[in-house]
Amino acid sequence: MPTYGNDCCAKCCYNELKQDAADGGQRARKAKCALRQLTIDQPSRRYCINHPNHNPRKIQEPVGPVFKAGSYPSLHGVWKCPPNSPAIRTRLLALLEEMTQKKRRFSQSFTEMAFDAVVINHLEALREQAALPGILRLLEAADTACFGLSPAPLTVPGAYVIRAAIQAGLVISNGECLDQVESWLYAESVAKTKGFGKGNDPFTLIRLGVVEALENCPRSETESLLEDALEDPHPQVREQARAVLRRRKGVAA
Repeated sequence: MPTYGNDCCAKCCYNELKQDAADGGQRARKAKCALRQLTIDQPSRRYCINHPNHNPRKIQEPVGPVFKAGSYPSLHGVWKCPPNSPAIRTRLLALLEEMTQKKRRFSQSFTEMAFDAVVINHLEALREQAALPGILRLLEAADTACFGLSPAPLTVPGAYVIRAAIQAGLVISNGECLDQVESWLYAESVAKTKGFGKGNDPFTLIRLGVVEALENCPRSETESLLEDALEDPHPQVREQARAVLRRRKGVAA
């Protein structure tokens, strides 16, 4: 069963009905989001990245979808898709620009990394062409941070930002930026990452994301890259590569 967490819509400061629920001493059956102009049923099972727990800067524009919490095996899913308007696109591009302007570290807090990843996911969902240069600059910074002369530790949250940028770049460019991202398919940890299990190695998460993004890539060299992924050191990446190859061949047939 989902938990009645502190980051759900029922307990969000942007819920206009939150005070009514507090006065009644009962969990709210509905919420009204001031940012998204949504009336939300089952607010204890709805979440988004704008909640102050994930959004300490209190960005006022709605970012990303509203998620729903469910029961096993479908624990999470999208309840409402990311919104789209000229103002939202402009704000998302500004947030992406901020990511590329500061000296980028990919070992920052989970909160900051998670918010950045959802911003990139939102731009991908909108197929925002103007985001592509910023996404590629972000990946260039990631390459320098991870493999430059003074590499910094990469955390799992940082890996999710890189993974989101790779996937968004391939989708928005319709595969045209494959040359700039394919090297991540061969990225491996050079040392054990303290505190993470085998399944949560940050570079494994990135390689898995590359394989997933290659499924709909139209470039001719895609299948060759997927075949290389069949030799990946991690079984989950190998399994995903086999599944993607099967689906691509099924579509081609």
